[in-house]
Amino acid sequence: MLTTASRRVRALAAGVLLVASGALTACSVHPGQAAVAQFTGLDGAQQGISVSENELSEAASDLAPLGWTRDRVLNGLLQAPVYFELAEKYGLSVPDADVETILTQASPEATSFSEGAKTIARLSAVSAQLQGMSADEAEQAQADFTAMAQSFQSTPSPRYAAERPWEIRGTSAVPLDGARK
Repeated sequence: MLTTASRRVRALAAGVLLVASGALTACSVHPGQAAVAQFTGLDGAQQGISVSENELSEAASDLAPLGWTRDRVLNGLLQAPVYFELAEKYGLSVPDADVETILTQASPEATSFSEGAKTIARLSAVSAQLQGMSADEAEQAQADFTAMAQSFQSTPSPRYAAERPWEIRGTSAVPLDGARK
């Protein structure tokens, strides 16, 4: 009788391990990635986006003193290529030196910044430039943005899916100070 109970315990333990390993496998569709996404660019070509967990972690650490949450940083990193393509079409850009200046002014105690934090700073500046366009350009830019946003699809890692940060909500300015507009 002890043998039968022992077999049941072993079978139960094996079943639990099997279920647990299946759950862990579900988290690894894109190992090491916080999220991947794609959208159709203005030229009709499919554009891919990948945000690694390391990139997200470093950028979130750099931007935390400015009030940026991890989900908000992920949102920005995923949306940045859409904004950058739009900015390129309308001749808007932010030089690397300006990105460094923006970050240094926002966080003077930092000595260096991750590439992800630089992307967020560039996104913030480009977003502000898009807000400053003439009414006619802004109307066309909004139509272009909407077309790209409607094609935007992402696959986040389950651990970053709580707030659905990958959804593109609009072309409102993305300020660096962490305040939502």
